[in-house]
Amino acid sequence: FSILPVENADVRASVEGIIEKISVDEGDHVNRGDLIARLSDKDLLPTLRQTEAQIRETRAKLQMLVAGPTTEEIAVVKAAVSKGKDQYRYAQNQLARLTKMFEQHLI
Repeated sequence: FSILPVENADVRASVEGIIEKISVDEGDHVNRGDLIARLSDKDLLPTLRQTEAQIRETRAKLQMLVAGPTTEEIAVVKAAVSKGKDQYRYAQNQLARLTKMFEQHLI
């Protein structure tokens, strides 16, 4: 007297790895989708952690872009533009003064 399986099936993982735990015993009935073994994830954990950190960083940058510049950032930029304009006007005045002195042969 012998018992034969209802159906034979080849079982393969979608990724390579080392089996860490087997969750069933030989002869146990399993259904599609049942966890029968767990692969070790110790080699994948550092990559997972790095990817999670990159996702957090990217989300933070997106939040900043969506929020737009702060009032303080706008004020700082306006002050820098104003200072640049003042320096430009000063340089223009200096050029005009030195050009006039040059034309009068004073320099």
